[in-house]
Amino acid sequence: MPSTGVQVGMYYAVDYVTTFYFGRVMSVKDNFAEDKYLHSISATTYDVNRVHCSCIFYGPVLLTDNHPFTISLQREVEKVHQFIKKQDKL
Repeated sequence: MPSTGVQVGMYYAVDYVTTFYFGRVMSVKDNFAEDKYLHSISATTYDVNRVHCSCIFYGPVLLTDNHPFTISLQREVEKVHQFIKKQDKL
């Protein structure tokens, strides 16, 4: 989990075992965060998920540009996720 804690309104990388997603934290309660993900389900609906804060492994990250977004340090986040996956296999 990020050392500063999880902050509402900020974007974080969330581990989903085989992959990860970036999402904006909508709320935090009892060590669970509700995240809205960057991909849309439809034109007006976004994927919202409730995850344990321990699954948030990187962030906050900054978004640049508008549609499509660019995520700062994306390569670094990918490397961190690969490292986590290797550690889980040990």
